[in-house]
Amino acid sequence: MHVFAHPSTILWRAIEARELHQEFLNRKFRRPVLDLGCGDGRFSRTAFNDSTIDVGVDIVRSSLSKAKKHGSYQYLLAGDGSRLPFRDGSFETIISNSVLEHIPNLGQTIQEIRRVLKDGGFLVFTVPSANFSRYLLPSTVQKLGFLTPFIQWYGTKRNSLLQHFNVFTASNWTSQLTKQGFALVQVRSCLTKDTIRLWDAMALVIFTFRVALRKFPNSTSGILLNASQKWRIVVLSSVLRKFYLAEAEEGGDLIVVARK
Repeated sequence: MHVFAHPSTILWRAIEARELHQEFLNRKFRRPVLDLGCGDGRFSRTAFNDSTIDVGVDIVRSSLSKAKKHGSYQYLLAGDGSRLPFRDGSFETIISNSVLEHIPNLGQTIQEIRRVLKDGGFLVFTVPSANFSRYLLPSTVQKLGFLTPFIQWYGTKRNSLLQHFNVFTASNWTSQLTKQGFALVQVRSCLTKDTIRLWDAMALVIFTFRVALRKFPNSTSGILLNASQKWRIVVLSSVLRKFYLAEAEEGGDLIVVARK
């Protein structure tokens, strides 16, 4: 999963890519496929072994320009999930990776997804679960009751900074989807508590390095450039693999499969 430079992003996206790839192998989803919120295309290129996706849609045009260079899609379009530029029943399968949690008007977007799906078509997506904020780094000291307000504040702040508007339990997603006319097929978890903690710790370390680089560019840039490649290899080979392989019954992320 070398296409992402940030170690915490590598870990998170690699697990999601593995899970989505497995869903496609097991269920043999049909084409045409729409990638809703495709971004720059790197995730889908990794998740589906460089297979071409029929259509990618994203609201950010600069991301679409990057996706075009990767060549992962037959067609790329700028569009809003709540107003998709397609006819009814255009797709057999719609995938969406870490997108629906960011959409304020979720109900309208789910309606649009259902509209452009063929009867019997599948929606497959990943989203952070309600456990996400409870599994972050401060949860390691949750036994210290006096720190409970800080832990809750930190979780709320993290969701706010990441623009997570929809962080639901599996039953909440079931309710959202069935209310819009979907038949739920499966909701399962990935990303263990320890994996979320590690993700959070790595993200904070990288943030600290970036702050230091901005404030002290001459003293830190050399260290980062010289150590970067070796450090990434060590982390990926000796640390991240353990968390990548860990199974989660109650994880910080969800893989949802629903049928129209």
